Amino acid sequence: MGWLFTDDGVVGLYLGGGVFLSWALSRELDPAHTLSAFKAAGLVFFTIFSPDSFQPVLVFWLLLLMRLINGITGKKLTLIDLLSTLAFTGFLSFTRENSLYLLIFVLTTVSLVTIGERSKSVLIVGALAFILFAGQIVIMDSLNFVSLNEIDFLTGSLLALTLLSVPFFRQLSQTAIEDDKGETVDSIRVFSGQLLYSAAIILLTLTGSLTFNDQLIYLAVVSGILIHFVQVNLLKID
Repeated sequence: MGWLFTDDGVVGLYLGGGVFLSWALSRELDPAHTLSAFKAAGLVFFTIFSPDSFQPVLVFWLLLLMRLINGITGKKLTLIDLLSTLAFTGFLSFTRENSLYLLIFVLTTVSLVTIGERSKSVLIVGALAFILFAGQIVIMDSLNFVSLNEIDFLTGSLLALTLLSVPFFRQLSQTAIEDDKGETVDSIRVFSGQLLYSAAIILLTLTGSLTFNDQLIYLAVVSGILIHFVQVNLLKID
């Protein structure tokens, strides 16, 4: 559709990728409600009106971090999972000269410890990530925040809606869901993943790490989930 409307194949690829990744991200945020992900994916079609690109690798990275926490896969967290995600995070952090990625990974390990994942692997990898983060801060001065006068309407809307979504996420996480192996998922794990996502989006926004279309996609993800929540729980529309 993007190619047909714009005669640009690259725009079509970005639109298709954005729709899929938005759907996948919404499924991680609200795993109990399938339709909320389709609503979020539908809202992403608005990016067709913007010539700006988005960062699919960033969405993929967020998906990995959330899967470390929420336990949707039903698989036990392994050292390979942690190290591979840390390696990917380090690659993003040093190639983009932005230590925020390492900071968010450190927050991920803190979340894991908080929910009871206190194995030596989590503690060691978390400590290693913190050392890399501190070293990059000292050597490269690679963590800078935007000033208040640089926050436009879209940026402010994303920040406000992300903050507003937190109490809704808390209620959504209470819905009983099963992991990929048919076992009940701990609601605390689900909510911790939602909190990490919210914190990551706020930090990425405040450091100016998101493109215009990035912001549209993350706004669509949260909006789709909240729209579905209001329809089902307040308006009683299934």
